[in-house]
Amino acid sequence: MIPILLVLAIFIASPVHTAAQHARSLLLTGIAPVVRTAGRSSMRVPYPMVQLRAKSALAASGLHLPVQTQTYGPRSQLQQSSFNRQMPMTSSYVVVGSSAYQNPAQGSQVLSPEAPSLLQKYQDQKLFPSYENFLLSPEESILDEVVQAEENKTSNENKKYSSMLVSKNKYIPEAFDELDDLQKKMVRSEENYQKYLERYKNLKDVDVKKIKYKVDGHEVEGFILLPKNTDAKKHPLVLYSRGGHRDYGKIDLMTVMDQMIYLAQNGYAVLASQYRGSIDKKVADEFGGKEVADNIKLLELAEEMDVIDMSNIFLVAFSRGSIMAYRTIQELKNRLPIKAYVGIGGASDVKSWVEENPRIVKPLLEDALGQNFTDNFIEESEKRSISEYPEIMDEIPMLLMHAGGQRDGQKFEDPIVPTNQSIKLDNLLTERKESGDRKAEHELILYPERAHVLNKYNDEVKEQILKFLAKYR
Repeated sequence: MIPILLVLAIFIASPVHTAAQHARSLLLTGIAPVVRTAGRSSMRVPYPMVQLRAKSALAASGLHLPVQTQTYGPRSQLQQSSFNRQMPMTSSYVVVGSSAYQNPAQGSQVLSPEAPSLLQKYQDQKLFPSYENFLLSPEESILDEVVQAEENKTSNENKKYSSMLVSKNKYIPEAFDELDDLQKKMVRSEENYQKYLERYKNLKDVDVKKIKYKVDGHEVEGFILLPKNTDAKKHPLVLYSRGGHRDYGKIDLMTVMDQMIYLAQNGYAVLASQYRGSIDKKVADEFGGKEVADNIKLLELAEEMDVIDMSNIFLVAFSRGSIMAYRTIQELKNRLPIKAYVGIGGASDVKSWVEENPRIVKPLLEDALGQNFTDNFIEESEKRSISEYPEIMDEIPMLLMHAGGQRDGQKFEDPIVPTNQSIKLDNLLTERKESGDRKAEHELILYPERAHVLNKYNDEVKEQILKFLAKYR
């Protein structure tokens, strides 16, 4: 279900004292399942439970009232809400419905980042004082156009993706208190996380959607990032494969902002899966097993999207994501053209990875493989090792990046995926190149740092990736 953006607005026909009288009830309002305008009949708008927070929203109106929030659910609950009790529909109010905010704990502004794109055509007419204002004064005819345009868009997109998508909504990041311990450790402090939230709030050139889609009877979460404000009719595609296992290493606000946004800002559509097992713990995450189909299904979804150029596909993978990317290419069997591959801190030989770092890797594989870890470890590890089938990459340019190497006589090592995993793969690719088997170029860049995530070199890493992808775009 595609959300319709929500703005609660007081029509200019109401006198100031009347607006002040009802403003408090407006601020207490969640999202109504019915859209009403003065003198018009109601129109149903489906939505999940939501919450909005009016944030410094009354400034332009001069009505400096305290900002409050409250959540409302289905219509049966809403009938008893302060919305219907305190806001007579005979008054000149305009309500535009939305399901943009799905998590009751996360709404932080009246207008989501989508609002400017929806209302851009009216900005030059100065009908809206500011996107950040709560009290707006739209003409009713404009409201009709906005609602109708969004209804048409929702209907068309739902038809297109109905066979695959369970839901598609604006991505609303978690609040700091909702992060798990690992995420809090990665972001370092609540103050730093607020900076991420502020960057995301001010994002104008990328549309970020969180989706659920169907694969093998499972519901899988994923992300779609699309460039905005561009003349391009179609965008090259980056399939991003995350690292981690189950909900460890899952895509979150930091992942989106540090590892994905820059690709969309440079003209790429970005699709990424959380993989099955990250939501429902009863479903196995086989660490490069059946959940490879989650990547394949995303590519099938991309084929249904008019804005994606399916002749221009790139794979970018981090850590365990390298296994997913290689297995995805293997399963595709050349059905789709992969222009280039970028692997950051990736594994190339699972058996030697377990031997070199058993403390971290062995428990992951025991959970992923179950009894197969004991009975068929060699076979299962080889399935997940590009070193066993390097020929599938012979026609695909590859950029390998890893923490490690030396600086000022000091040796550095990746503590999670040993640097040797990329070094050995680079040597194997060089051998194949010299023998004439490998046709495409490859490159290995080592960054002298004891780390797995290359935060210290983040800007340089992005620059190298964009430069590499541009050669084949």
